[in-house]
Amino acid sequence: MGDFMNTQNRINKKTISVILLFFITLFGWMIWQFHFNYMISGSDTFFHTQRVYEIRQAFLNGNLPGWLNFDTFFSAGQAVNGMYPDFTLWPFIFVTDMLSPIHQIIAVKVLIAALTFIVTFLSLNKRYNSFNSSMAALIFTYSGAVLRDITTEFQPGTAIVLAFIFPILFTFKDIIEDNKLNYTLAIKLGLLMTIVINSHLLSAIALSMIAGVFLIVKSIKDKNIKPWINLIIAGIITVILCIPIIYRIITISKTGLLAPFGKGNIIADPITMLFTNSKWNARVAFSTLSMIILLIVFVGFDKKKIKKLMPYILIEALLLVLSTDMTPWAIFNHVPVINNFQESSWRFALFLSVIPIILLLENFKEHVSQYILILLSVLSLSAATQVTTNYIYNHGKGLATVTATYDKSVGLNEDVKLTSSGINSETIQRTLIPDYAPQQTAIEPNSNGQALSFDIQNKLKKHWATQGNHEIPLTKTAATNNSVSYRGEHLESGNLELPIFGYSSLNYNVTVNGKNVKWTTDNKGFLTINNDHNLKTANISIISTYPHLYPYMIWVSFVLVIALIGYLGYQKFHI
Repeated sequence: MGDFMNTQNRINKKTISVILLFFITLFGWMIWQFHFNYMISGSDTFFHTQRVYEIRQAFLNGNLPGWLNFDTFFSAGQAVNGMYPDFTLWPFIFVTDMLSPIHQIIAVKVLIAALTFIVTFLSLNKRYNSFNSSMAALIFTYSGAVLRDITTEFQPGTAIVLAFIFPILFTFKDIIEDNKLNYTLAIKLGLLMTIVINSHLLSAIALSMIAGVFLIVKSIKDKNIKPWINLIIAGIITVILCIPIIYRIITISKTGLLAPFGKGNIIADPITMLFTNSKWNARVAFSTLSMIILLIVFVGFDKKKIKKLMPYILIEALLLVLSTDMTPWAIFNHVPVINNFQESSWRFALFLSVIPIILLLENFKEHVSQYILILLSVLSLSAATQVTTNYIYNHGKGLATVTATYDKSVGLNEDVKLTSSGINSETIQRTLIPDYAPQQTAIEPNSNGQALSFDIQNKLKKHWATQGNHEIPLTKTAATNNSVSYRGEHLESGNLELPIFGYSSLNYNVTVNGKNVKWTTDNKGFLTINNDHNLKTANISIISTYPHLYPYMIWVSFVLVIALIGYLGYQKFHI
């Protein structure tokens, strides 16, 4: 109970005023965005909005989200939702399902931003003055990658990781510096890493790499293995709690999947790019705010606090090295999992804005930090307002509005005004991707694994079935979160390759005119059925459901998480 009995950490009127200011401005932004009835979208925003839409439809139909995307991604039954961790996203979608699809995406952004502020504030408030902690949480949320997730590019996985980054940092630091077995810390880290893995797998690898460097150095220096034991316990807890997502990924992967684009070719930019690409809502470079804070700390550096500041300075330095070509990334091109990093700045640079805030709070006396944070809070509110208004009114000017009836192709790098009815539009080329497709699927040469072959693209866009050398157009008649139905005319007997990716490790129920038919996966990566005789009209239905064990795994994991949180609460408050 020490943290709550400490008077400097008590929430006073000034702290409450900052908290109210944050939530009023955030809620105001949400209402303002709602009235447009569209969201400016491009790049990966299309990918993640369709993921959310698939989960949304499952909950509205009273189901758990499926593993294959039948209602999005051109209804090709692609394993996007199955392979991409999403459990931490479920609560945000579930509580906003009463909204229209595009309002739901905006609300999810706002809820994640609110969570970021709350968790950051509570984490800092355990160590610093509550007023300063509240302002630090505000400037963190209204700048850098967090602000970009709110206003510009929708990346919910990394956004949720950033929401918990301060407790993750402090817990890793505590566990590495602890010279005794500490089950409480191990459980806490296990729970936090469970959140990370169930949000964004590569972020878990990146954070583990950072912690691993310091763990090795500290262990050698102190000749102590206790931190290793604590981390092993935390790792075991994490694995147990993550069994549902591990099971899901392993089961789908048994089919054999295409390698992610850029696998084995990690790109890293020069260190200068971290500075020259700086802007207020930077994601893969220093944010303007971070650079301002680092400059302030450098000018007012307190040499007497060097011992306390050094661990944080070293963390920032390591992040800087790992974000750039200062790391010889070529040696990792054949290391499993790490060789999927694609670009190093994507994995590490988004964390660059964390340490400067801690350095500011640690380096200066409380009242000095307070004055600096007041100025930075005013600057953050002003800059965040400018960023979002510029994006809406200047960047959004002249962009096409995508609705259900929009029939022009939306290019790979094109931004549009996305509406509720256009979220799963089959004009969006950015969702015609090879991600998690079966490994037999043809890739366009010289595309670095980023594009399906033109033949495959045509097959999926036009919903062509294939019989021999003949392409047969099918009409999509229905699509749900776990099924899709087509109607075809004048189908001959023999094998019929459907415009549906086939995963041999999963179960399908395929019917033609209401009768079950056998299915197989062919050497092109598609689902294939056999017609016994010619059909004038064929109504084809494909249903895929997850294994029966999967829901039970989720419930067991959920109960264990609640039990461990309860144990930590008991340990904290039990006298």
